[in-house]
Amino acid sequence: MNGCTDPLAYNYNPAATEDNDTCLYPHPGCTDQTACNFDFTAQVDDGSCEYTSCAGCLAPDACNYNPDATLSDGTCVFPDENGDCEELCDDADGDGICDVDEIAGCIYSNASNYDSSATDDDSSCLFNGCTNDVYSNYNPYANEDEGCSNTPVSADFNGDGIVQLEDLLEFLIAYGQTGPDWSMDWVANACAVEPIPIEELIDVNDPGCTYENAVNYDPTAVYDAGNCAFTGCT
Repeated sequence: MNGCTDPLAYNYNPAATEDNDTCLYPHPGCTDQTACNFDFTAQVDDGSCEYTSCAGCLAPDACNYNPDATLSDGTCVFPDENGDCEELCDDADGDGICDVDEIAGCIYSNASNYDSSATDDDSSCLFNGCTNDVYSNYNPYANEDEGCSNTPVSADFNGDGIVQLEDLLEFLIAYGQTGPDWSMDWVANACAVEPIPIEELIDVNDPGCTYENAVNYDPTAVYDAGNCAFTGCT
């Protein structure tokens, strides 16, 4: 039996065994009567409804009354007590500065070309740093290369924010192999590092350390718990 075999069509014939190209489909469009693009002929909503193109101030007494608007956008501005309207202007980005008064430039203070008079970012900001990710001082935010290096900026070789024994081990491992091109500038910086009090790093009362030279040596421990801490310059 010939007929429409597509269940999505409104003339679908469940008894049809062979489609004869007669399927009729509902007309899609915006079915929300409050939308700017409401389509009274639409039978199925296709998600295209929008509510901005016809939005504006609907109050006739407002300074910015829009006779073409059909939806209120809450932007009405009314005259002051003297019946005067404040000067209105276009402000596309809503920053309180009229579009005609905007100044394009770099608005980020940590950029090398920061413009204190700029009100609108024009994507011209330059951030200096190493732009090559094979180096240790690579800066993923840099867009202006100022040189790359593998020289450590401090003695925190493993980058955990703490200068301690693990950093010395990192250094010794690198030194015993084909070491990177490290200058000695980091030494001066390393010596200026403020040591972190031992009580902030570990709980010296935790039991289990069997090494007598450790600051948290536990004379009652039988088995070492692996929590020994040794102070000193790393």
